Amino acid sequence: MDDFKSTEIEGKKYLPVYVGQSEAKMMIKADIFELKGLTNGKLIDDLFGNAVKIVQILPKTGTSLDHFHFGGADFR
Repeated sequence: MDDFKSTEIEGKKYLPVYVGQSEAKMMIKADIFELKGLTNGKLIDDLFGNAVKIVQILPKTGTSLDHFHFGGADFR
C-alpha cells in the first residue's frame, strides 16, 4: 500500500482504499463492485459514507488481513 492521498475526479474527492481478498469477495457478492474494469480503480460514491476509489485487491495472506479494507486517516 503505497499512497493514501485522495484523488479528485470530476470535482469530487475520492479516498483510496485497498481491499483484502476475503473482504473483496464479500463486497463483490454484495454487488458493491465487480472485478471487471478494476484495473484503473473502481469508484464507489458511498462506502460507509465515503467516496472511495478501490486501488487494489491485495494478495491473499491467509491471515485476518484478508478480511479488511484499508484506508488512510481521512477514511471514516
